[in-house]
Amino acid sequence: MKESKKRGYYIYYTAESSFAGVDKKVRNQSRVFGKYFRFHMLVVKKEKSNFMKSVVWRLPFGSYGRRYEEALGKIEDPDFIYIRFVPTDRRFLKFIRSLRERFPSARLLLEIATFPYGRELLDDFTMFPYYFKDLWYRRQLKKYIDRVVTFSRDQEIYGIPTIQTMNGIIVQEQKMVSGCGRQDVIRLLAVAIFQKSHGYERCIKGLAHYYRKKRSRRIELHMVGEGTELEYYKKLVRSNHLEEYVIFYGRKSGEELDAVYENADIGLGCFGLYKRNINLSSVLKVREYLAKGLPIITGCREDILDKQETEYVYTFPNDSSYVNMDYVVSFYDKIYGKEARSEVHRQIRHYAKEVVDMEKVLQPVMEYIIDGKAEG
Repeated sequence: MKESKKRGYYIYYTAESSFAGVDKKVRNQSRVFGKYFRFHMLVVKKEKSNFMKSVVWRLPFGSYGRRYEEALGKIEDPDFIYIRFVPTDRRFLKFIRSLRERFPSARLLLEIATFPYGRELLDDFTMFPYYFKDLWYRRQLKKYIDRVVTFSRDQEIYGIPTIQTMNGIIVQEQKMVSGCGRQDVIRLLAVAIFQKSHGYERCIKGLAHYYRKKRSRRIELHMVGEGTELEYYKKLVRSNHLEEYVIFYGRKSGEELDAVYENADIGLGCFGLYKRNINLSSVLKVREYLAKGLPIITGCREDILDKQETEYVYTFPNDSSYVNMDYVVSFYDKIYGKEARSEVHRQIRHYAKEVVDMEKVLQPVMEYIIDGKAEG
């Protein structure tokens, strides 16, 4: 794809900056856009809040405190504006309407990566008011938005045509594992900010079932990270007497994290997306595992398989059943039993470059920006 002289803006929000995965994704998307367009990142800052403001924001005609007007004043003569979605309230809708009125010829793209997202809002009772306001105001988005960019397979969202894509990463930034891990142990790796949707209790319960019988193959679960589900996972490990087989590292980064990856055999995707009524996964961490050269087991079909099937991903049912570790052993033997580990890692990384590299996944979006055409 050739460089275009079109001018564009990417709009996102400081309220989400605490989520490392979101921040990394925004940064990677902007690098690709910046390679092809005259491109500007535009942060909509959060207003200072206090208890009273927090209450008012949640009232039926209140809106979350963001400085939309300040951001609007920084946009000059755009050809396109790429907007990260937040639950629609009165001020967000007014912002979108203002963009359309001021820049009638610009293409407005709204990224709704996770769809449906209602369960996500309802999981936190403090977000209930935003859920109901979103139900009311989102109906008007179709008046102003040209395309919704989605990781789902919906042809249309809220009456707006979609561009179907998926999560991507910069593959070359991920260090590939060397292939020198031990071969007498099957090591499963989960790196995450542990939340309910990760569903790793299914893996822990699967280990418990596996070790109830005498086993010749040792399987270990290595868990890197923190999060709201961490204590639940630890309690589950203790109650099933799995301390020998489940290792918790806490948060790791840099060389320490690389060392954990070096000893891993299989990466773990999400096993709890059924809790959010999601049937197609686009998890960022799965892309990173593949870029590092690791095969994957997951509890929900990955969208990458719709793009290109691969033997390096094994999918368990998207429900609450425990992960059958006998199937994991069979998958491990199938992947690593026919050629050198280093070659397995090399082939998986090549697959990642072809399917999940950020330039690949953003191509339909960029084609729409340039010539108005997009193929999911």
